[in-house]
Amino acid sequence: MGGEAGALLLGELGVLAARSLPALTFLAARKNFSISL
Repeated sequence: MGGEAGALLLGELGVLAARSLPALTFLAARKNFSISL
């Protein structure tokens, strides 16, 4: 049971990371771009 819950939690975290990654990379790129200007 504990392993199942852990795997489920990891899956949820993976989905969250996959969703937030594009936004994070966009923000990082925009920050780097404004710094290079």
